[in-house]
Amino acid sequence: MDKALMAMSLEDEEEDLPFEMPNLPEFLSMERNAMSLVGRTLNPECQPMKNLIRNMPRKWQKPGKMRGIALSNEKFQFIFDNEHDLQEVLDKGTHTFNDWSLVVDRWYEHPPANYLQFFPIWVQLWNLPINFYTVPAITALGELIGEVKVVAFDPEKPQILEYIRIKVMFDVSRPLRRSKVVNLPQGGSTTVRFQYERIQKRCYECQRLTHEKEFCPILVKRRKDEAVARREGKSVPKPPKVNFLKESDPLFGVLNEDQVGIDPLTGRHRIAAEVLEGMRQYLLVNNNEDWVIKVDRIRKSVREVEKDPIAKKSILRLESPLLVHPDVNKDKGVVFGYGLSERLSQRLGPLDSGALQSSPHDLADADRSWLLESDSTMLPEVPGNFLALSQPFQDSATVFRSGIFDAGSSGTILKTTKQRKRPPKCIRKLKPKLAGGALIAQQVQKGLSVGVKEKRKAEDEGLGRSQDLVIPRLKELRKKHFPEILFLMETMHCKDKLVDLQVLLGYDGLHTVEPVGKCGGLALLWKSSIQMDILFEDKNLIDVQVQFGSSNFFLSCVYGDPDSSLRGIVWERLNRLGIGRRDRWCMVGDFNAILHNGEKLGGPRRADSLCKPFADMLDTCDMVEMSSVGNKFTWAGRRGDHWIQCRLDRAFGNKDWFVHFPASNQAFLDMRGSDHRPVLISLIASQDVYRGQFRFDKRFLHNREVKAAISKAWKPRNTSGGFIVSQRLRDCRKALSSWKKKNSMNALERIHQCEEALERVQSEMWPNLHQVHILKKELAKAYRNEEEYWRQKSRQKWLRSGNRNSKFFHGAVKGNRARKRIEKLKDVNGIMMKSEAAKGEVATDYFNNLFKSSNPQSFLDWFSGFPSKVTVDMNESLIAKVTAEEIREAVFSIKASSAPGPDGMSALFFQQYWDVVGLQVTKEILLFFDCGIFPSEWNFTHLCLLPKTHHPTEMSDLRPISLCSVLYKAISKILVSRLQPILPLIVSVNQSAFVSERLISDNILVAHEVVHSLSSHVDISSQFMAVKTDMSKAYDRVEWSYLRSLLIAMGFHLKWVEWIMICVSTVTFSVLINDQPFGMIKPQRGLRQGDPLSPFLFVLCTEGLTHLLNKGQNDGRLHGIKLSDEGPEVHHLLFADDSLFMCKASLDQCSFLQETLNRYGAATGQTINLSKSSITFGSKVNLVLKGLIQSKLGIVKEGGAGTYLGMPECFSGSKVEILSYIKDRLKAKLSGWYARFLSQGGKEVLLKSVALAMPVFVMSCFKLPKTTCDALSSAMADFWWNNAEHSGKIHWQSWEKLCLPKDLGGLGFRDIQTFNQALLAKQAWRILQYPDCLFAKMMKSRYFPTSDFLEAGLGSRPSYAWRSILFGRELLCQGLFKNVGNGKSFKVWIDEWIEDEEEGWRAPLRLNYFFNPDLRVSDLIDWRKRDWDPQKLSEHFFPADILRIKKIRPVTELEDFYSWKYNKSGDFSVKSAYWLASQSCNLQVRLQAEQRPSTNELKAKVWKLKTDPKIQVFLWKALNGSLPVAKAMKCRGMKVDERCQICGEDEESVNHVLFTCSYARQVWALSDIPSPQWGFQNGSVFANIHYLIENSSNPIWPEDLRNSFPWTLWRIWKNRNLLSIEGKWFTALESAQKVTEDVAEWFDSQKLNEDGVMAEQSEVVRRVSVRWKPPPVEWFKCNIGISWSNRNKLAGCAWVLRDHLGVVLLHSRRAFAMVSDKQEAHFKGLLWAIESMRSHRVEKVIFGLQDVALVKAINRPAAWPSYRFMSMEVSLALIAVNRWKILLENSVSNRGAFLIAKSVTNDGRLHSYVAVNHPAWLEGVFADERVSSSV
Repeated sequence: MDKALMAMSLEDEEEDLPFEMPNLPEFLSMERNAMSLVGRTLNPECQPMKNLIRNMPRKWQKPGKMRGIALSNEKFQFIFDNEHDLQEVLDKGTHTFNDWSLVVDRWYEHPPANYLQFFPIWVQLWNLPINFYTVPAITALGELIGEVKVVAFDPEKPQILEYIRIKVMFDVSRPLRRSKVVNLPQGGSTTVRFQYERIQKRCYECQRLTHEKEFCPILVKRRKDEAVARREGKSVPKPPKVNFLKESDPLFGVLNEDQVGIDPLTGRHRIAAEVLEGMRQYLLVNNNEDWVIKVDRIRKSVREVEKDPIAKKSILRLESPLLVHPDVNKDKGVVFGYGLSERLSQRLGPLDSGALQSSPHDLADADRSWLLESDSTMLPEVPGNFLALSQPFQDSATVFRSGIFDAGSSGTILKTTKQRKRPPKCIRKLKPKLAGGALIAQQVQKGLSVGVKEKRKAEDEGLGRSQDLVIPRLKELRKKHFPEILFLMETMHCKDKLVDLQVLLGYDGLHTVEPVGKCGGLALLWKSSIQMDILFEDKNLIDVQVQFGSSNFFLSCVYGDPDSSLRGIVWERLNRLGIGRRDRWCMVGDFNAILHNGEKLGGPRRADSLCKPFADMLDTCDMVEMSSVGNKFTWAGRRGDHWIQCRLDRAFGNKDWFVHFPASNQAFLDMRGSDHRPVLISLIASQDVYRGQFRFDKRFLHNREVKAAISKAWKPRNTSGGFIVSQRLRDCRKALSSWKKKNSMNALERIHQCEEALERVQSEMWPNLHQVHILKKELAKAYRNEEEYWRQKSRQKWLRSGNRNSKFFHGAVKGNRARKRIEKLKDVNGIMMKSEAAKGEVATDYFNNLFKSSNPQSFLDWFSGFPSKVTVDMNESLIAKVTAEEIREAVFSIKASSAPGPDGMSALFFQQYWDVVGLQVTKEILLFFDCGIFPSEWNFTHLCLLPKTHHPTEMSDLRPISLCSVLYKAISKILVSRLQPILPLIVSVNQSAFVSERLISDNILVAHEVVHSLSSHVDISSQFMAVKTDMSKAYDRVEWSYLRSLLIAMGFHLKWVEWIMICVSTVTFSVLINDQPFGMIKPQRGLRQGDPLSPFLFVLCTEGLTHLLNKGQNDGRLHGIKLSDEGPEVHHLLFADDSLFMCKASLDQCSFLQETLNRYGAATGQTINLSKSSITFGSKVNLVLKGLIQSKLGIVKEGGAGTYLGMPECFSGSKVEILSYIKDRLKAKLSGWYARFLSQGGKEVLLKSVALAMPVFVMSCFKLPKTTCDALSSAMADFWWNNAEHSGKIHWQSWEKLCLPKDLGGLGFRDIQTFNQALLAKQAWRILQYPDCLFAKMMKSRYFPTSDFLEAGLGSRPSYAWRSILFGRELLCQGLFKNVGNGKSFKVWIDEWIEDEEEGWRAPLRLNYFFNPDLRVSDLIDWRKRDWDPQKLSEHFFPADILRIKKIRPVTELEDFYSWKYNKSGDFSVKSAYWLASQSCNLQVRLQAEQRPSTNELKAKVWKLKTDPKIQVFLWKALNGSLPVAKAMKCRGMKVDERCQICGEDEESVNHVLFTCSYARQVWALSDIPSPQWGFQNGSVFANIHYLIENSSNPIWPEDLRNSFPWTLWRIWKNRNLLSIEGKWFTALESAQKVTEDVAEWFDSQKLNEDGVMAEQSEVVRRVSVRWKPPPVEWFKCNIGISWSNRNKLAGCAWVLRDHLGVVLLHSRRAFAMVSDKQEAHFKGLLWAIESMRSHRVEKVIFGLQDVALVKAINRPAAWPSYRFMSMEVSLALIAVNRWKILLENSVSNRGAFLIAKSVTNDGRLHSYVAVNHPAWLEGVFADERVSSSV
């Protein structure tokens, strides 16, 4: 290598040739780029590209219709879906982002050199000379800015504006001129000012658009030059001017320098380069004789053209001719004047002759101070109140130029203002800025409503302040009406701001008319169900054509001009529309006009001549006002000394309108939050409002009055018997509804009271203004109380999950509602239906057709040869008499918070009030099991439609979920509880769904092995194939006749079959469309998704398919895949409706498979979705054969690269790429969480419960590559430390340290790779522990057919699943322990099988010199006694080893078996395996954490503090040095000011901020918490926090002090951050008070309610009953009591035998000596009780004892390997008992038997006896148990 390097030289290296891009279609993107825009940001520093790409689609109102590409840090591209949207964006003109301009243009394949250098802007020319109002003069002035394209000027019409508007192409490298001095021909001069529409921020120094003032290169250079001049004592010379024409240029000397080059006035070339080149060519083609003549011609021509500006523009500069447009408001935009210091004068239009005059002092200065007071929340009722809001504010940076007029009822009043003397803006205190506006909302619903109108107050940065009445009013109107169309007037905001309003109100479309300055502005919003075409728009009118469903009409949204002199222009425009419009037409808005004086109350009369134009316009347009309800005087205000009310707001329709909408009407709503009433327009007489359905409210809980109301309603009204629960539930609903109306549970009632009172006062002729003001204050207060109530309510729920002050859950609920909403549905004819009723009809028709039976033929022959799997004993348990306890357990097993059925009563109602309703509910459910009938309303179900995709439009895109009643669910749960235990015995091994002890991972791993064999196995790859199918609507198509025949064929008892069929066939449905029920569906087939019984019935249904396939296998027509001769043959795998079929790749077997599936489909009604099905062929199958098979089956899609049960089918290739979707999903989930602004307490919960759970499904089956694990860990670490996505904050602790347990100073997050290994170890454990399952058999047949799993090797061409399992086996082997069963696999002298206290596990020591090396442990067992043979032990072993051997209890009935040594039960658990693996993971980090001395104990105590989780995390960070203080940041290499920003002293460390800073010391002093002896200032942060934590349990300290210190630390830290980031802070006294409030609030939320249940858990009723439960009829119950004395190793045992009535029949007592532990005492007591029951010939008995481990070991011996000896002995003893059960008892229900047993250990009663009845001294105990059992 070295020689080769030395031999190399630069000369010998290859030439670095450029890469030639292939000119091929697949390399080109021109076709995609054809519909795209390209743009550049002018100030990239202030316009982040990632934010621009995300937000511009929303700004342009094109979300989902375009996508952005960041080409560089300042260049971007947006690709549109259609040309219309692209052109609409281009037509918008000037664009801004973050208040800085953008240059946007169409994409060009070969862009010009100046591409994206120019962009069009509209410029206003102010103060034009009076004698130069001509197009040429205006154009000449505009040329100073840029090339003039359009002049919006019509010299033939009146000019009402103070300026002329021109459109120019502006060079972004040039500065924006603010003014220009113009010398006039006749002498004198004037200054023309320029204002730029939609241009916001710019450099205040050079007026360019490309940078801020601080970074202005001119300013920087000037400062440098000044510094150089000061330093050198002389000015810096200016660079010499460079001539444009060189001496070698033919034009040198021909043209002067002032005729060529850049014009300093315009910044453009005086003569275009093309023209100059033409001159040069003209000169060069001539000889020297006529050179002088040609030069003279050029000079003369140039001089002549220069005299005419228009010719100069077109001839010399080659600029296109301008367009003169008569519309002076064309593309009008807002003018922004940042940095404009001078105050421009306002010239207003002519006044109406009848207008009332007011002095400037009265109208401008009177009571104007309230506008700028930050603490003012209500508007004083003064003259001009509303109009005052429309005037400009002195502290507003936005300049506007429009007159301010009074739109009152007495004409137009001009308002003038007087400038106030105020200090400069830079030194005065910031004030809130307000603006005025008007709101009209219009609701257009087919058969519903059309409109709302309201005047409102608003805030510059939003939509109003929360303390005002505007936002609550808007929310109320939206909640109550949510109009289809919303029309807003006087918005006073540009479109960028109104987008926020659109999002707030939830509308899909938005169209705006920009305001003039800060006055006016219109906006039209609509839902997605509306199709809107904008026909005309100006500042007073938006005329549209509306398509809503099948209805089409015109709608004119009118805002009458406040200036009466200009109002005629609006009427003229409407007249023009009305002349040619005869189709249905509605006109609505604030017309600012009345028809006569009868429409006006108060104030002077208005001249009739002022009303006539409005009336004439309505007559011309053939308009008639709609009928109305409510107060017609829609506006009220004070004018001078008069209170005036007028009819300004209304709606009209023409004749055709009333033909189509004869009952359309308008309603004038209450006047609140504005001086105008909202107007609601309906298209029908009575609005079709769907009533809200009753839902049991959780807030009813624990209210004694509610319980009393329920008890009263539940009282029986008659004693006729029968089913009366349904009627009583209806009575309860009425009672609860009535109680809720009378007892408001929040501030809503107070809000309504204030609203009604305010409406009454404002409607009076002379309202009391003081009273109005007070009522408004009260109303605002009530709204705040309502908001605070919900905030606190949600906080109580979130505190424990660490999300205080978080909007995460609220946002999740809103997001779910939005996703589940169905906007439109397509019917069978392809017509889109948008109204609720029409959508309900579509859904009803769809389900009527779906649930219609295909009437299959008889199934007698179909099930011939079907094996009867249900035994007599199984049937007996299935149809045994149902007990009251079973019913109670079924009701309480239903999730309390699950959605209720149609009756509105959730399981929470029944569980909470079971003592009231339980008796009758139990009685009627028992009646069903006795008689086989129940009321039809019990099985009436709502079908809730859940979208499978975003914005579904097809019924196939919706998943129907049944919302069953609790009464039906209780019956279904009882049936399930009886069916579920026998499913493993009657369901074939090919099914894994809903069968206990079977996992979905079994199917995944078997399928993976099968697919792998198709490519790797020699024989299988050439002969076999796999077909993956998807059953379409599998549940919904199950035929009831097939289900009945199948159940009978399987051997179920007819009574059981009848119960099932009644539950399935008596159902009726209504479909929920957006929470409203529609239709009545009576199905003829189908199983309900949402019914607890349905999954288990569907599993049984697929047994029919299994029967057909097995029959085909037996007949030789179907061959499954076998990995070895001894292995199982697998021809199908089923998991619910996902199926995988394996067979030979031959036409014969393909035909049989198709025939079987068709036969199964015809019988069950199920059909295969061929589009979602696929075939995976063996890698060596012939291509021709593949095509024939695909054609035969009709499945074209070829598999292998797809998924099965959510997992990749094949893992060939890069594992990182295959599993990359896991990382993408996690990052997408985390990305959504970033926007929720979670506290770190909430982040901890989400990371542990959700994020870490996302990859578990994959990690349970396959090993994740290290790259994937690192990517997942990195994403979670970023989420933990960062507040925003891609923010790149400091990771103060490594992820490895965070994954340490909390007792070692970590946070307990799981290491992904270690967790992956623990999960895979569970799969290895299943192979070892469940060798008979299909998964274990498949693996054994492939990889270890003749050996043991623990000894199996990798093998040849292993699958990725097997590699992953071996990775898990490595961990499993570290915790495995082999137990002695029959001892046949243990060699006595070789294997380590006894445990030594010092040496651990070892082989026993040899007693004899001569021994048998092949001696087995089985040879040492006495098989008759099932225990060790003492004689053999003494012959071979030393006494010490004999004692050790006797501790081992051989399980003689089993082979030697394995157990997991890190669990008490001996069963494997992922938790213990993760703990074991983590001991050897990241050893360096763990060893460092375990070093002493350590603060780990102190950190561990933090998590035990009673405080908010986010504060616990904060304290943990403080102790770990993970807080961003100056000292820590300096250690990280950051340049920061080390001093404390509060006190200015010392180095800012964690201890300084929290304890030693002057501010912190003040807070601690005010907190009354005693300081340590050394003082906080002298201790370290560890010593100080340790002192506080230790005293948190100090009884000497008052409780409030013990609890408050975490909040004190938190408040000090928050105050430090507030000062550092926002420059604000709280005083020490305010902080101390806030701590007290926070502590009280948090602990209030943690208090127990009156029933002793935590407040947020009040809905969950404890399901474990403590009372004694009687056995069923004909059964007996034997309670076993055990008492053990550790001192003398004595055990007392007793049993009590009772019947189903609780009567004690027998009881017995016995003492056992030499009992080593309590576990052995329970074991001996149970064996003794079993023997006693056998002796007394008790055949049906339930044993109840208190040992949890023993009960579980007997009921599930496989899950308790460590207890195999006990479970085996008990099982052998129970053989003598005919029917038995073993249940767990608690100390209360087993009290009687325990007291008898206790008499042995406490009183020394050692004699044994058996007696009838119970002991006399326990009469009271057994009497109480008998009484409680009957309740």
